Order: sequence, then structure tokens, then C-alpha cells
Amino acid sequence: MILYNGNNSPARQESDIMHEVAHILRGHKGDCLQLNADISLRVHNEDHEQEAKWLGATLQIPEEGILRHVCAGRTSEEIAAIYGASVQMANYRRRILGIDIRAARRKRF
Repeated sequence: MILYNGNNSPARQESDIMHEVAHILRGHKGDCLQLNADISLRVHNEDHEQEAKWLGATLQIPEEGILRHVCAGRTSEEIAAIYGASVQMANYRRRILGIDIRAARRKRF
């Protein structure tokens, strides 16, 4: 079961769901709530969180897809709309993958 906040924007909901799907695909054990002195604390593995962050973003906006869209001249706003993602996620993927540099190199050849 995946829990997400229905009050978040659709793009954020998709991002959250992709993150949780990444945990499932990687076989990570589910997080648990630890009750301590009337306070619920979320217990998680930081390595698993980083892995799910990367894979979740990859599932939401695939590397080859964003590269092709940038090469075709699409903006981050257009790419975000295509993938149901936020503009921030599209910009993150562009930056972390060096997409603009790679697209510029393709145009030179």
C-alpha cells in the first residue's frame, strides 16, 4: 500500500508515488512508525531514501526522454506537462543529468 497526500498538487502526488514505487522495486522494507513518549517518529534508512529519490525521479522523467525533448527544443514547463511532473522536477533532471550540455553537443554534430 502506498500512502500519499491527496492535498498536494497532482505533480507532487506523482513524484511521491514514483518515490514509493522505487522503494518497492528495490525491495526496501516499508518504513515504520516508532511510538515514543506520545510522539510518532518515522524510522527510515537514509541509503534507501537516496536510492528511491534517484530511481523515483528516473521513473517519473526518464533520461532518454528528457534528452530527446530538450533536443527538440521543449522547455522545462512543456516537459513537466508531458510527464505530469513539476517544473522543479524537470529542472532537477536537466541539471543532475547534464541534459542541456549533452543536447548542445548533439546539435554541434
